[in-house]
Amino acid sequence: MNLPDVQSATPDTLIPINKVGIKNLKYPIKVLDRAKGFQ
Repeated sequence: MNLPDVQSATPDTLIPINKVGIKNLKYPIKVLDRAKGFQ
């Protein structure tokens, strides 16, 4: 299997990105699953 390198490819849309990243992340991360329980 040969996958293309999409990270180094030129994007189709030339939209400038002003900010990237994650803010105010708290550990432990809780995710609600389908059974309404936390993982």
